[in-house]
Amino acid sequence: MKLRRCVLGVISIWWIGCATNARAPDAGASTGGTGRAEQDSGTPAAAALLRLAYLIALAPAIDLCTAVHGSGEFQGPLLESAGLTSGVRYLDVSGYVSVPGGAVDFRLVAAGGDCSQNLSGTTDLTELPPLAAGSAYTVAEILKASPPTQIFVDDLEAPDSQTAGLRILNASASNPSLDLGSRGDGGFTPWVTGAQFLAVGGTAQTYSLDANGYLAVPEVANVLLGIEYQSADLLDLSPAPGALFPLNGGDLYTLFALPGAPLDALFCADLALLQSGYTACVLYPLPNSGVTTGTTGGSGVGSGGSSTAGTTSSTGGPASSSGGSSSGGAGSTSGSTGTGGT
Repeated sequence: MKLRRCVLGVISIWWIGCATNARAPDAGASTGGTGRAEQDSGTPAAAALLRLAYLIALAPAIDLCTAVHGSGEFQGPLLESAGLTSGVRYLDVSGYVSVPGGAVDFRLVAAGGDCSQNLSGTTDLTELPPLAAGSAYTVAEILKASPPTQIFVDDLEAPDSQTAGLRILNASASNPSLDLGSRGDGGFTPWVTGAQFLAVGGTAQTYSLDANGYLAVPEVANVLLGIEYQSADLLDLSPAPGALFPLNGGDLYTLFALPGAPLDALFCADLALLQSGYTACVLYPLPNSGVTTGTTGGSGVGSGGSSTAGTTSSTGGPASSSGGSSSGGAGSTSGSTGTGGT
C-alpha cells in the first residue's frame, strides 16, 4: 500500500490517499497531490492505523488514548494531538492515525480532555486483539452492541485500478440481517446477502468477497444501491437530483447501516481525506433540503452530490460542498472484535 504522511498538529498521521482522487473532487478535500503517493522513509516500522467512527446518537464527543498493554501509561488523546480538537461526534469518522502495533489498551476520553480520566461510564479496554503492524482498523462505537466499542479490520487498497472495494457494516441492532445490491429496471440484484448485526458482509452473490468484508466491484459510472431485508426495501442510496453515483476503480468504500425509520446509512469514501481531518461521508436518505448534514464536530458528513464535478461538489452521490466522496458496495463474513464495555 502506498501511503503519504500528513502532519497535523504535533504528531505524524498516516492518511490513506492523503490527496483526494481527482475522479472524486471535493472542495473540502486535500489537494496537495495526485492521489496515492509513494511511502516516504519516515514511515514507522511497527505502526498500525486507527480511525474512530462514532455511531451513537445523543452521546458526547469522544477521543481515544492508547497505552502499551498493562502499562497504564496512556498517551494522547490521539485525535486532539492530530489537530482534531473536537474529537468525534455522532456520524463522524476520523482519518487514520498512526499508532504502535502490538498489544495495546484503549481509554475513551471526553473530547478536549486528557488521558487521566475515562469518559464517564466507561472502563479501560484491556482485552484487545494485538494491532498488526501495517494493518488498518476502524474502532466504532455502536448503539446496543455488547460491548459498544467494536474493532473492524480495514483494507488498505482496492483490488486494482479498475475495481472498487465496497463493504457493508451492519451497525443497526433493529435490522439483524441486511442485503445490499443494485436496482435497475424495477428489480433488485443482490451483491451480498445476510449481513448480520456487528458483521461486515455476509454471503457473496454477485462479486467476490475478501476476508475484511469488501466486495470487488468493477468500476461503474453510476449505480443505484439498495438495502433490503427479506425482499422488503429498507433504503435506496439515491443521490441528489441530476447527480451520478459512481464507484471508482482503485477506491475503497464503507457503508455503515444505522438505525433509522426503517434504516439510515452512512456512506464513506475510505481513501478520501478532507481538510477537516475527517473521512468523507454522506448520510442517507438525503435531507429534502439538499443541505449539508454535517455534525457540529466538523466532519465530512455531506448531503449528496451534484452533477457538477471539480469545484464545490463531486460527481458522485457521496459528495457535497462540505466534503463528499464517491460511492461503493459491500462486505464479507468477517465480523468485529468487541473491545470492552463502555
